Amino acid sequence: MLYRTLSLLLLLFSGWTSADELKALIDELKPPARFADYEPEFSWEERTIMHPGPRGSSTQKIQVIMDHGRPVAIRSQRPRLD
Repeated sequence: MLYRTLSLLLLLFSGWTSADELKALIDELKPPARFADYEPEFSWEERTIMHPGPRGSSTQKIQVIMDHGRPVAIRSQRPRLD
């Protein structure tokens, strides 16, 4: 999970920081050896979800980030990952 999270951060925030800083972070956190051969395969798709509410429903666009076809994070309009 730690390696997947770090890889996801590398994918999403590579434009905001240098690769050297991310490599230093990964080296410092030292992912467990069981992830040594793991090859991430990230993709994303945009989905529109509907929220029911007291004044009617509203819609929101979100990005679902996947690794090997499995959802690993959600990115909405807010500046954070869920």
